[in-house]
Amino acid sequence: MIGTLNINGVDYVVIPRAEYEGRWPKLPPSDARGERPAKSAVLAMIARSLIRRRTEAGLDQKRLAALAGVRAETISRIESGRYRPRRETMHRIDQAIASAAGHAAGAGASR
Repeated sequence: MIGTLNINGVDYVVIPRAEYEGRWPKLPPSDARGERPAKSAVLAMIARSLIRRRTEAGLDQKRLAALAGVRAETISRIESGRYRPRRETMHRIDQAIASAAGHAAGAGASR
């Protein structure tokens, strides 16, 4: 069930917590000292950041892949939180998101 909520004139989309949490790669569990395995935690954080930035730019995985010159499978694997991307790949993805976000901002300003 997805609903909307308007607070002070701003519309918000409301979805069940389980559905929301299922959209993000999970961070690895903490050990007894509250620490997480570094590699797994970093991969999950990269994935979460990419998902957030891609959606904010209004891109789906296929479109981002085309703009970055990579396969859609590459975007999917990075967003799963279980794949370590190469620095060059992330640079291309970052540039594609920045370009898309810039075009979207420019389109909004000209209206």
